[in-house]
Amino acid sequence: SCVSLSAPVSTVRLMSECLSQGEKRMSCSSVGDSPQYSWTLDGDTLTDDQLLSGNNETNEIILKQTVSGRLVCLVRNHVSEASVTEMISTCAPVSTVRLMSECLSQGEKRMSCSSVGDSPQYSWTLDGDTLTDDQLLSGNNETNEIILKQTVSGRLVCLVRNHVSEASVTEVISTCDNVLLTLFFRALVMIFIFSGIFIYFSWKKKKIRGTAEGSAIITGGTMETTQL
Repeated sequence: SCVSLSAPVSTVRLMSECLSQGEKRMSCSSVGDSPQYSWTLDGDTLTDDQLLSGNNETNEIILKQTVSGRLVCLVRNHVSEASVTEMISTCAPVSTVRLMSECLSQGEKRMSCSSVGDSPQYSWTLDGDTLTDDQLLSGNNETNEIILKQTVSGRLVCLVRNHVSEASVTEVISTCDNVLLTLFFRALVMIFIFSGIFIYFSWKKKKIRGTAEGSAIITGGTMETTQL
């Protein structure tokens, strides 16, 4: 007679994906014959209040937005069993997008985009078009920080998205010429101030020296008169 052997359960994997409304899809996979699946959260069987789709015997489930904790997928067959564990958190949507700008020493402009949310992805546009290498000195359209060349101006948009949502922030930017001009005039004013201070103290030093020399002459003349 021919005896068939069942392959034991092995290579259990757990994959997660945030969906558009903040739900989380969890997929459990394994190698082995006739696998049977079961799920627990923090040691307890998943309930209908936690599940949006699937059940405790399917290899794929969708958890509701508020579900978090220690999720375990247990896979068993007639030969063996194995499990995989993952600490899951809620899927946070993108929010609180901020844009900060800074003029650099040569007239370039550093733009930094920040946000709150899971796995944010960034993209930039200027006047509705994707930024080009001719406009960028550093960074690219997928980084949260870029440095724009000196001549770049217009309506800059930073768009942030993740699996749950997206949000953007807009700023009309101008070149940093005015800043450079301001820095130049400030430097010029400082030069005049220090020059004035130097001239004043030089004049005062000469005046003190002249006064001292005059006093010495008067004193010498007085002594000669007394001797006579």
